[in-house]
Amino acid sequence: MKISGYKSHDAHFIMHYLLQIAVRKGLPKNVSLALIRLGNFFKAICSKVIRRADLEPMQIEIKEIVCELEKIFPPSFFDIMEHLPIHLVDKIRLGGPNHLRWMYSTERKMCKFKGLVRNRRYPEGCIAEGFDVEEFLIFGSRYLHYGVKTPFSRYRTEDDEDVEKEGDDLSLLFPKLGHPVGNGKKKIGKIFTMDL
Repeated sequence: MKISGYKSHDAHFIMHYLLQIAVRKGLPKNVSLALIRLGNFFKAICSKVIRRADLEPMQIEIKEIVCELEKIFPPSFFDIMEHLPIHLVDKIRLGGPNHLRWMYSTERKMCKFKGLVRNRRYPEGCIAEGFDVEEFLIFGSRYLHYGVKTPFSRYRTEDDEDVEKEGDDLSLLFPKLGHPVGNGKKKIGKIFTMDL
């Protein structure tokens, strides 16, 4: 019954969705109602679109939620982290929606970089070397022949079957065959050749 590898995005997800389900039947009604309201508040401030007219009711809502939590939990429970949500609405007023300042993408990228470290004495060199190897593998896998399956392989389509494959190596790197770009519908038979 442990949670391992817990990141800030996991806390975000638990607060928004899972906590509300878990406390609904397991806690007294006043406690579960306060925690559900807190989760709804965090879901509201993390939405992609926030109207200025909704900020004042959200400010009043979080003050009421914190007062309810103060009635339930002892004073030793409250530190700066429980007081912080009161200022989040002001932060939205000054800086815009929260999703523009999230650190989740940076956290994921740093986790990927930490995975590249093989020698803790020279982490920067390991990251640079691992990044170069990854870029080289991506570049090389894009230009392997059609028989090798890679995440970047361009699979032949029905339109490609009638066209003779040229013998030079440049045709693999820069195919002369083109397909029109459309609204998602496949345009069979509508191919053209491009000049290099």
